[in-house]
Amino acid sequence: MIKTVNVKRDTLVGIYRILKSKKQGTFSTKFSFFILRNLKFLEEEINVIDEVNEQISKTLEPYNIARMSILTECSDKDEDGNPILINNNTAYKLTEHLEEFNEKILKLQEEHSESIALNSELKKQINELALECIDQRVLSISYENIPDGEFSIDELEIIMPLIKETEEELDTLLIG
Repeated sequence: MIKTVNVKRDTLVGIYRILKSKKQGTFSTKFSFFILRNLKFLEEEINVIDEVNEQISKTLEPYNIARMSILTECSDKDEDGNPILINNNTAYKLTEHLEEFNEKILKLQEEHSESIALNSELKKQINELALECIDQRVLSISYENIPDGEFSIDELEIIMPLIKETEEELDTLLIG
């Protein structure tokens, strides 16, 4: 049954991610249609969110390129002249040229202060947008048509707006 639900945008993103992760599974035709139809319903809203996030990341692109260049330049090097990585290769080791690095980063932050401020404001706005409730068309499904063992409790909680429950179904579920 197609219905309209009033949910926060961040909940829609969660629903979309969960359904997208199940798309490659082999399910009944009814459940597969449920997944595909809801992905289609949610796609437009998700694309808008993705576009906004992409625009936000572009505001800092020149800054991030320059920052990585400074980081690579100032990081400690191995015997081959390559930066030394630490923390499971997620960070550069900075000990020898730490002061120089800090000075250059401060100067870079001053040069890019407008784009940093804009990025911060855009992130604030997108976070507020994510918490807004919107009306969204979805295809609901009876809990009986959800394959056993396919969803964690956390996933079920997120997709709950898509599950239709009648009193009779709940009684059967709770009483057994």
